[in-house]
Amino acid sequence: DRRFVDHKRETCGTRRKRHISLHYTLAPEPQREIASGAAMAPSTCQDMAMLVDLNEETVISNLVTRYEQGDIYTYTGEILTSVNPCCAMEGLYSADNMMSYAGRMLGGAQAPHLYAIAEECYRQLVKTQSHQGLVVSGVSGAGKTEANKIVTQYLCWRASHSAGQIGRKMKLSPAAINAARSMEGGGYEGLDTLSQRILTSNVVFEAFGNAATTNNPNSSRFGKFVRLLFDPSGRVQGARINTYVLEKSRLVLQCPQERSFHAIYQLLSLAASDPAKASSLKLNGPDGYWYTTQSGRMTIEGVDDAADWAATLSALSSLGLSDSELLELQKVMSGMMHLGNLKFEDLEKEAGGDGSKLEESEGVHCALQALTSLWGLEPDLTATSLTSRRMDSKRGSSYAIGITGEKATMTRDALAKAVYHAI
Repeated sequence: DRRFVDHKRETCGTRRKRHISLHYTLAPEPQREIASGAAMAPSTCQDMAMLVDLNEETVISNLVTRYEQGDIYTYTGEILTSVNPCCAMEGLYSADNMMSYAGRMLGGAQAPHLYAIAEECYRQLVKTQSHQGLVVSGVSGAGKTEANKIVTQYLCWRASHSAGQIGRKMKLSPAAINAARSMEGGGYEGLDTLSQRILTSNVVFEAFGNAATTNNPNSSRFGKFVRLLFDPSGRVQGARINTYVLEKSRLVLQCPQERSFHAIYQLLSLAASDPAKASSLKLNGPDGYWYTTQSGRMTIEGVDDAADWAATLSALSSLGLSDSELLELQKVMSGMMHLGNLKFEDLEKEAGGDGSKLEESEGVHCALQALTSLWGLEPDLTATSLTSRRMDSKRGSSYAIGITGEKATMTRDALAKAVYHAI
């Protein structure tokens, strides 16, 4: 907590060999006086590649100082480091700020920003006609999901308007300005249809792939590789989004004070927001299912699951799913939740050995009836399939072998995870 306040440089020696000594006077850091007005902000470096000493201490000190000044982005060459403020930053992602980066080179007079990185990527794409790559990495809660959305939005906006134009002399058309204003308000009017569909897909991925953890209320529980395809003129011609390592286990088991995937609670919110539709889908509230009551957390502060489900269905519809397909999707998800309410008990030795059966309770009976009705299955055959496994003999015949209640429960959860992964 001390700073160098003055120094004196002395040089001695011959031309062949010089000795330089630096004398510093240390003084306590002056206290900021809030009452007398804002203190002068300490100097920072917006590109840490320019630091005289580039080490862990100077990097962290620079990031902290910039963060305290409201600057969450900092360069290290072409690497952009961001410190998640965990709150809204007024004007940081405004239309005016986004448009100010169009055509500008990285590292110029503009402050470090995701827009600058995206612009440099697009500029190199158009200039060199070669592939470009952006890697977004960080710990849970660092802001990877939001960063990915912001970069994709900028690239789609840039490619929809002033495509292929680079350099400071480029001028944005009225259509580009109106599109930027629309994006600031959360809409995609003014973008081409393909760009709109690409950006709309983020809603779907967040609903089915994100969940609330103790560190992050919107944590991505899967990996995503987004490939945007451009023509030589710089316009978007297609996209491919690959997902991998989905945390399927979260569907059937969550840590305390965490939630399963957002889409589950969004669907179950129909029990309160639309009872008639919930009845047709045989839906209960989140407190009616084993898969959503284990962790003790069913809501997220400030989040309206019912409104989010309407947005998710609208996004799916814009991506090409018909009304009948959306209905089938909701039936499959509802049946999956009832599947989790099935419980098993081991058979007594006198009753047949090492097998198991469904518990004889009203709750389990209702869950089985709802599941088989929604999925179009036979109740008896479903119960048998979950409590036994088939063995094939060398002679070509097959026969069923009973499994314990513990293994039947594992089979139930494996089926639920496979269904959700297929969705």
